[in-house]
Amino acid sequence: MANKNRDIQIECGVLGDRAYDNSHFFWPVYQTEFLETDWCPFQSAPYSVIFTSKNAVLAFQSQIIPKYTQANNWLNLDSICAVGKSTAHFIKKTLPDAFFQQNKEIFTPDGQNGLLPLIKQEKIFTNSSLVYIFTSQIGKSFQIVDDMKDKCHFQCVVVPLYTLIEMNSDIKGTMAQSILKIEQNSNQKVVFYCRSGQILNRVVDLLIQLFQVDAAYKLPKYIFFSTWEQSANTALLELKLIDRKFS
Repeated sequence: MANKNRDIQIECGVLGDRAYDNSHFFWPVYQTEFLETDWCPFQSAPYSVIFTSKNAVLAFQSQIIPKYTQANNWLNLDSICAVGKSTAHFIKKTLPDAFFQQNKEIFTPDGQNGLLPLIKQEKIFTNSSLVYIFTSQIGKSFQIVDDMKDKCHFQCVVVPLYTLIEMNSDIKGTMAQSILKIEQNSNQKVVFYCRSGQILNRVVDLLIQLFQVDAAYKLPKYIFFSTWEQSANTALLELKLIDRKFS
């Protein structure tokens, strides 16, 4: 795969996922562990839900859906939301028909993907409503909600359904060999696709170890990053890597 006419494309994520493009490598940097939860569907008033990832959907399917299989359990579910279209598609494919009893539409943010752009799209949510955010125990969701709590006409409640455990394995096999063999004067790029700031930070940490440098901006000049959520763009700025953004 390594040649001077073709960039190396590496999609980074969670163990069990796979690359969206069959020509890309996939590099898992976390593994998922589901958490116990006592969350139950709100019965006394309408509410909305937000899923921040495919893993949040899988955890919801595993930890909550088996307890509430009847359609009437979901009569007060007003809006179903996802932080991007791929997560929305996964919700439709994964969750049972009873979950969509009241609303078959899944709302996603206009323009940029992510939790913050979705919350800012206030027309989705009714006044004074409860919005439950199904997400990871670690990451930016708690901070985003705390920053926005006085700016919304609705109340957000973060419900962690899973956590992510770091995978410490190095890049292996042909992928590592391809990266390390690139000549400094080559026009070839290695592009790491990072969905979130959490994934990007972990990838950068592992690359710093691989190339034995002491700062992110000292990574080889042929290393680039493609981002998906606003949190990943923010991480690029914080790491002084915004000039490495690939589009």
